[in-house]
Amino acid sequence: MIIHNMKTAIDLYNNGNYMSALHLATCAVDGCAKKINGKGRSSYITFIRNYHWLIERFGGITSTSITNTLEIDLKDDNGKSINSPDLADFIYYVFCCYTAHCDEIPQEFQLFEGNAIIISGKTINLPKKLVFGLLAACAFNKHSADLICDADYYLSYDSSVVVDAFFRRIDGIPYFLSALKRGEVTPFPLKDWLGKEDEIRKFLDKQPKDIDTPVKCSVKEKEVLRFAELYIS
Repeated sequence: MIIHNMKTAIDLYNNGNYMSALHLATCAVDGCAKKINGKGRSSYITFIRNYHWLIERFGGITSTSITNTLEIDLKDDNGKSINSPDLADFIYYVFCCYTAHCDEIPQEFQLFEGNAIIISGKTINLPKKLVFGLLAACAFNKHSADLICDADYYLSYDSSVVVDAFFRRIDGIPYFLSALKRGEVTPFPLKDWLGKEDEIRKFLDKQPKDIDTPVKCSVKEKEVLRFAELYIS
């Protein structure tokens, strides 16, 4: 079921169904977490935090995005506020809890093109490539070595580096801009790389890391954030 969810998530993403792809990616995370530490909230959240280095790098988001505190009001499944919630808390309580109880995911959440987590009023904006980060954690963690993928699906690593990230208002609309130094894209076929955590870590150790750009930014006005990338040679 883990592989099925992963392949379906990739198909959905490629067809532009980003929210559905993210949901299937979180289902794959649930399967991996249960496989390692059994069923439960702690198991799920611990898996995301333990593999934040894979999620961030393959998700193309800034480092420590998973473990930094989010300035949002997040409640658990009993309606109690969570102190200092991070992205792992958010993913668990929003996707696992809401979908498990057949509730709609709150509208205060949306995906966008970008590499940072942006809080705009009551809305949290997440990079849509987070999908691939979650799938990378499921595919490459060492406990997935016994999984089998017999189809030509793959995840890619883009070594482009963020050299600056900033807000700019254009005609009154806030834009989140990233200046990138373009790198190379390396594919990792799932049928060859499942469970190869050590090899992936060695690969990532040789890749350039993003600079210490803002992990989360705030916009006071309740406006739609737009995103743009600027490439430098």
